[in-house]
Amino acid sequence: MAALVAFDALGARAIIAMSLLMGVLSSFDMPLRQSLIASFVENRDDLTNALALNTMLFNMGRLAGPPLAGLMLAFTTEATCFAFNGCSYLLLLVTLFVLTEKRLPRAEGQIRDIFAEGLSYARRQRSVRIQLVTLVVFNFTASAYSVLLPIFARDIFAGDATTLGWLWGLVGGGALAGTIFLASILSVTRLFSAVIAGVATSSVSLLAFSITRHIIPAMLEMFALGFGIAICNAGINVILQHNAPAAFRGRIVTIFTSIRFGFDALGGLIAGVLATRFGAVWTIAIEGAVLLVFGVFLVLRRNRLISDFAAEIEA
Repeated sequence: MAALVAFDALGARAIIAMSLLMGVLSSFDMPLRQSLIASFVENRDDLTNALALNTMLFNMGRLAGPPLAGLMLAFTTEATCFAFNGCSYLLLLVTLFVLTEKRLPRAEGQIRDIFAEGLSYARRQRSVRIQLVTLVVFNFTASAYSVLLPIFARDIFAGDATTLGWLWGLVGGGALAGTIFLASILSVTRLFSAVIAGVATSSVSLLAFSITRHIIPAMLEMFALGFGIAICNAGINVILQHNAPAAFRGRIVTIFTSIRFGFDALGGLIAGVLATRFGAVWTIAIEGAVLLVFGVFLVLRRNRLISDFAAEIEA
């Protein structure tokens, strides 16, 4: 990205190609990194806090990164920002080389059979099915805001890259607050209630954002949206990893990340298509309304879902 921008050679095809490459690499990176966390935690009761801490650190980067990028753009170029970001991965590479991890037993058999076994486990567990469906609907709608946020920053709020950076930063700040909140929840069943609250918060935030025309309330709504997204996605991740047997944890994490980022990308694509036809404002409103209907469904069935969920934990 830095080289292409520096030589004024960055076009739509290059961006699409690099996004595709990033998606392929992330499909390996995300499940491995999430499973790696569990291998460092000897006491299963500490897994919830470890996963919440990991998400918290990730969101700290989301909080600081966009405003920092907007500030850097005021004094330097986009190419310098991309180069700085690329070099930051060197520290991560050094850390990975010096890590020592606990070796976990490997699954035996064909990859197709191993993955099918993981899908069968997810299908048998009612609570897992409900969480995965929630993940599908949530990321297909709520996470699609990111595609349209630059349009709001430029056209609705008459801003620039700095405006967009602040909006992104507030999303990251809300997500950070959400993960701190999750870390304080010790009961897994209470986490499930928090996920439902995250769906409700995100739907209301999207609907409010679609009718907002001033930057200050928009920032507050982005903070609330980030809070809801973190609670829902991170909460489901914690629940799935906490309850999954060690032999299935890697496969469950793979299914989680595939849905989490796959439907995020698919939702963004659909949001872009809808925005072309109906405009960004109406698209955000539609996404919020769909999520609100699903949130009402979860609230109406909350007691039954939590009861089933608790029964499966005890079993």
